[in-house]
Amino acid sequence: MKLLLILLLAIAIPACRSSQPVDQAAERATPSLADSNQSNSASTAALLTNLPPAQIDRAAFPVTVENCGRKLTFEQPPQRVISLWQPANELLLAIGVQQQMIGLAGNYTNLPASLIESAKSIPVLGTATRWPTREVMLTQNPDLVVSEGLEGFAFDPAEGYATVAELEQAGAQVFSTGSSCTPQQVSERGISAVYDDLRDLGQIFGVSARATALIERLQQREAAIRQRVSGRDRTLTLFYNGGEGPLAVLTSGVWADAIDKAGGESVLARMCFKSGLRNSPARKRQSF
Repeated sequence: MKLLLILLLAIAIPACRSSQPVDQAAERATPSLADSNQSNSASTAALLTNLPPAQIDRAAFPVTVENCGRKLTFEQPPQRVISLWQPANELLLAIGVQQQMIGLAGNYTNLPASLIESAKSIPVLGTATRWPTREVMLTQNPDLVVSEGLEGFAFDPAEGYATVAELEQAGAQVFSTGSSCTPQQVSERGISAVYDDLRDLGQIFGVSARATALIERLQQREAAIRQRVSGRDRTLTLFYNGGEGPLAVLTSGVWADAIDKAGGESVLARMCFKSGLRNSPARKRQSF
């Protein structure tokens, strides 16, 4: 999930420090992409091993959570869930509610190996750049839609997508992950937003025991990383994710918070600050 990859990135930052010249250190210590992928998969699997089962606590219902200034009340666990962005997809799979998912979209890279099997039976309704159309979404008759934000993005009517209001009128509730309710919140959110998402989704689906156990493991990993880098000089860090196409500058938000907590300093944040680009459109696109 989003935080699993963030914390793996965090682990890598202190490991990259070396007193050797850059070219020698890179030659001797830089892992291959295959090594990195294997490490990520192993670490994700370890986080999910021996968690409490995703057994629904029906006595906990009804439940109410606050989301983007709204109160969402669930009389029972959602049964027809559509998830519209990879971080949300992975959060739901990690808490073990794949049987309630009737569709997903927005996967921009491979899922962690430990989540692939869980996702196999879930229909893919869109791509990394195109979300399900209004007609597709409404005909699926979801009772819960999980995404990032409540405007634009996968809800832009100009792109042919159903709006939040249209989904609600059709009987679905819409949950925004990552405290992405406004552009300012997107910029200010940190790793703690992921813990909040897990806690809220655990309540919504009645699997709080599993969600809480996962949060505790992630918090322990974060604490260990922060202790490991405490007192060290900060390492200039460039985070790159993707391939060809338009570029988005990630100078704040979850990724920047992870780099900071891992003892790094974002090269892009420094460059944007010096060039006066901190409030540029590129920054506002960081979650995409």
